[in-house]
Amino acid sequence: MLSVLLSAAIAAPEPCTGHVFDQRVSSDHFWVEWEGDLLTRDQAEAIAGYAEQAREVYLELGWPLTDEAIVYAVLPAEGSGMGGLAQTGTCEGEIVPEIELYLGEYSEERALNLTAHELGHGAEYGYMGDYLDSVQSWLWWMEGTATWLAAQVDGDEASWAYDAEAYLRHPELGLHQDLTAFLYADRSNHMYGTAILASFLEERAGGSDTVRETWAFGGPRTGEAIYFPEAIESVGLDFDALWAEWLARSTQVAQAWGGAVDHGAARLAIVGELPAAGSPDFEQEPQGLGFNVVAFSNGLGGRSEALEVTFEGDPEVDWTVVLVRAFDTWPGSPVLEYVSLEVQDGQGEGWLSGFDRSSWAFLVVSPHAPDLAGHAWSWSADAVDDPGAMEGTVVLAEGPEGCGCAASSPRGLSFGLWVLLGGLVPTTRARRPAARSGRCG
Repeated sequence: MLSVLLSAAIAAPEPCTGHVFDQRVSSDHFWVEWEGDLLTRDQAEAIAGYAEQAREVYLELGWPLTDEAIVYAVLPAEGSGMGGLAQTGTCEGEIVPEIELYLGEYSEERALNLTAHELGHGAEYGYMGDYLDSVQSWLWWMEGTATWLAAQVDGDEASWAYDAEAYLRHPELGLHQDLTAFLYADRSNHMYGTAILASFLEERAGGSDTVRETWAFGGPRTGEAIYFPEAIESVGLDFDALWAEWLARSTQVAQAWGGAVDHGAARLAIVGELPAAGSPDFEQEPQGLGFNVVAFSNGLGGRSEALEVTFEGDPEVDWTVVLVRAFDTWPGSPVLEYVSLEVQDGQGEGWLSGFDRSSWAFLVVSPHAPDLAGHAWSWSADAVDDPGAMEGTVVLAEGPEGCGCAASSPRGLSFGLWVLLGGLVPTTRARRPAARSGRCG
């Protein structure tokens, strides 16, 4: 039951961090406070209700939240948008979130998502403690997890798609972004977009508890830079295997929330002729736990052929290199199978069986490092007689149910356009012409 501070009757206890403005409404656990006509009473009550809704969801998911009253102070912002910031105060040794919302123009839909997102940070502080220590540890995972948590509250696929595509639009960016990311839109959006990685953990790696347990691991390390693979391994998962599957699925985003996303990760190049070879331009080199995707158009292979790939990369880091076969590239098309190449001293080679005109293939490459420096690599590829599936091939799907192959319009890009898009250095060997594509009719 919400109440307005017009009398001594107050629903929530007094906030130990203190009040901010005289105009306030309260609920069982929250105060919403503002100046002037920035909010109406109904809007303030709605924000308090959204906070209660988010609190209930997070507690059900097992996240720790303080019993102290939390203040949402609403301040003016330029323009018509809404934004927020969740910091912390200390009350007799207990860390308590202090939340600010910045309001240009009130939007009920945005208010729910934003209120839930900022309280998501409050749930993170239940493990990490002080705001500044949390930022020092893994700001990027703070934003990605809070975005994912907000989606558990409002189920907003439109908001989810925007954040996910921000990550997939620049997969080459390093995972461990820091405060400087806020100076660059691509890097900042990439942090929020790692919510899609949290969604992958939820769906494919043990449920929502897996996401929360990475924070339980991080808590005792607050204030230290945390390397994501260590957090994954702390919950009993094999990071190499998990990352290979994530890279494979990122080509199509074949997961529950992926239905809101129009496409998979951006391609470094789309190869329309074989044999071929190339390497990323300097600005496209993958940073630590970022990745590159090279697509091989369907129609390049023939009956009883495999796609053979040779990889060479920076020997100073470990690499995940994955060959992926997918039915097609339209949204919702399944990833059929993938196989990881063994890479030693920056060298690796392998093949993808069944490389014929019924499917697309992808090469996905990711360096294991906590840095934001680019890591150079190169590849070469050709179609060869199929020796059968490589050991370790993981089959994910057999193809769309009730779907056969039928010829459609050509999809192979010209060799010149392929070089232009990818910034690649071509070989001079004879090239196999692209064939017509097949897709579900």
